[in-house]
Amino acid sequence: MNNLIDLGISEETLNKIIEVNGDAIILSIECNEESITNIINYLKYIGIKNIDDLLTYEIDFFLNDFEEIKKKLRRENVMDIYNINMDFTYIEKFN
Repeated sequence: MNNLIDLGISEETLNKIIEVNGDAIILSIECNEESITNIINYLKYIGIKNIDDLLTYEIDFFLNDFEEIKKKLRRENVMDIYNINMDFTYIEKFN
């Protein structure tokens, strides 16, 4: 999970991710580092602000295929981005 630190995710958030999610999910994160890195960078690019909450409570989203996420969630979808930033659980619409 060191790649998450390189992306600006705090130690506090990493500890929370570990606390909230099971060992199998943590292993999946470690096995899919490149895809998760791409997804995080993409979310930042399109304007998603609450990455920490998404990683902690909606980690399943990050285990989806990156190309599929890009098809479903686009920068032009201003209302979707706004809704995700207001309530991170809105991301479930894209799972």
